[in-house]
This record gives sequence, C-alpha cells and structure tokens, in this order.
Amino acid sequence: MLPNSWFKKESPLLGWLGSGGGLAAGGLAEDDGIEATGGTRTTYTDSGTKYAVHAFTVSGSLAVSKASNSYPNDCDFLVIGGGGGGAGDNIGGGAPSGRGAGGGGAGGYRTSMPEGPGGPSPTAESQLTLAATTYTITVGGGGAQGAGPPGLPGSAGEYSEFAHPTPIKSQGGGGGKYNGNTTQQCDGGSGGGGAHYDPGAVNPGGEGNKTATTDPPEGSPVPNQGYPGGTGYGYGPGSNNGNGAGGGGAGGTGANGDPTSGPWGSNGGNGGAGKTSVILGPTNPISKAGGGAAGGCPPGNQNSPTAGGPFGGAVGGQPPNGGGGTASANTGAGGGGGGGDTSTGNQPGGDGGSGYIAIRYIISPEAS
Repeated sequence: MLPNSWFKKESPLLGWLGSGGGLAAGGLAEDDGIEATGGTRTTYTDSGTKYAVHAFTVSGSLAVSKASNSYPNDCDFLVIGGGGGGAGDNIGGGAPSGRGAGGGGAGGYRTSMPEGPGGPSPTAESQLTLAATTYTITVGGGGAQGAGPPGLPGSAGEYSEFAHPTPIKSQGGGGGKYNGNTTQQCDGGSGGGGAHYDPGAVNPGGEGNKTATTDPPEGSPVPNQGYPGGTGYGYGPGSNNGNGAGGGGAGGTGANGDPTSGPWGSNGGNGGAGKTSVILGPTNPISKAGGGAAGGCPPGNQNSPTAGGPFGGAVGGQPPNGGGGTASANTGAGGGGGGGDTSTGNQPGGDGGSGYIAIRYIISPEAS
C-alpha cells in the first residue's frame, strides 16, 4: 500500500520542486543541452534552433562538463590547417629578366557543414558525438616566407586538429616553390605553387590531400581537404624569365603561370579559391583557406588588389621590387610569392596564415 503522504494535495516531490529543488515537471533534471567551455563561445538561433559555438584561434581545449539527456550530443566542426608560406624569387644574371615565385597553399579544410571539405569531392563529413570529457584543440601556425636573397622556398604550414576519438586533422598548406627548384616537396592540405625560368621548362605545384613536411612522412594520402598548386613555367629570351603559379585553395586549384610571356615574370598565377562557412551563424559567414598568389600575378587577376582577398589568400609581389603579401592570421590562407627583377634583385615571399577551429552544438532555446 502507498504511504498516506503520497495522497496529500501537494506530493512530496512537487513540494520539493516548488522550493527550488532543481527538477523539471515529470521529475527530470533541467537540461539546457551540452555544457562546455573553451575558446570564444557565442550563441545564435537559426530557423528556430539555438546553437552554441566555440571558436579557437589558438591551441587550447574544449572541456565538456555535462552531456545532454534532452538535446543531441552531436556537434558540427570546422578545422583549418595553417597556410603555407610563399617562396622568395631567385633572380639570375642578365638583364632584363624577372622570375615570379610560387604562392603558398592553403591549409586543409575539413568540416561537417553543408559546404563540405576542401577538394574535389566536397561531401560534408559526419557529425561527431561529444561526451563529458576534455578534448585537445591544436591550431596550426602558418608557414614562414621564403627569403629573397638567395631565393628560397616557402615553408609548409602546421596541421590543426580536434582530438576527438575520431580525430579531425587538417594538414598545413604546402610552401611555394622558388624558381627552378624541381626537387622541393610542397604537398599539403592544399599544394604550394610551382615556378621555373628556363624556356619551355615546367615545374608543377604540390599535391593537395597529402601530409605536409610538418607532419611527416610527407606525401601520404589524407581525407579530402584541398586542391593542388598550379604549374610554373619558364620562357625566353634567355634563361632568366619565368612565371610562377598560385597555391591551391580549399575551393580550387592554383592558377598556372603564363608559359609564354612577361614582361619579366609579371604573369604569375592567382591562388586557388577558398570556402565560406556559416558555422558562426547565417548572418556571420566566414571565408577562409584561399591559396597565395604567385609573384608577378597581375593585380587585376588576383582575388583582390589588396592583401587578403575574399578567402584570405595573400597577394603576389609585383616586379620590380615586390615582396609577397602575408596572409592574415586564422585564415589558413597561403602567403604570396615574391616578384622581382634584375634591377632590384631577389624579393621575399609572404608568411602563411595560421589555422582555425570552430565547434557547434544544439542547446535549449532558454540557455545562455
């Protein structure tokens, strides 16, 4: 038989609720969804669903203190590696001549959002399930520029990683090639752009969807995340002119250098396009992971005549004395290649942009 107290007008359970005991109707603890800290947390509502987003511009951790019993514990993610550095040009003897160096490739771009990852098969990746634990977040740095004198390749960017049990790692972008260097490895999330100077010579850019030099062994296949860099060409007269290529981006291959004309290394290729995500909300789209332009890429052919472009890919240096542009921080974009000629000497490339990570999940409409 039930105790007499159960038949009181106010049951013991409901009386405890009325005194602020913290239970919702039906006896379940109030549940606003996942509770977590880390990075910069913001919230927004889209089509009646409220989301929390944690954005990371430096390495840290996502600390989940409580999973949800009422809302999905699945999360969306955007993980972008650091962009590769642009190469410094390598000017030989004889005048007039010019050689535009290759632009850096964008860092790898992996996401569960509708735009899908970088590369030629952009099907969105599956969401991940969060549990009450702490996840390490690694935001990769951008690759260093290649020096002007004596003309050096750009360095690869560093990988970024969301260390879930199903880890999401995006490779650094490949560094741009300097003129005539056919042995340099410039693979990465997206590949660095090629460059050459001998008439008729060809120097292809690095491959995308490969490990970079910063995550050896370089050249190993990785999940879809980027495009290759373009091909650089040499042309006459003589053996001192060449047009470098743009680095690959998350949304497209780096453009090839012009194989036939100048003047003096001034027809380099543009960087590949990046991608745009609405993981921070439909009114706050973010565009990132563009490839760096080659040295000598005409301003009218670049993503923008000012540094940055719509996807952050840096501009190529303009002969006769143009150093490559530096990509903005947390864009995962490639640095620009250097552009010089014999009247001013070698010009440096620009640094790649550091990576970026964002993670979002559903919360209660009443949650803050």
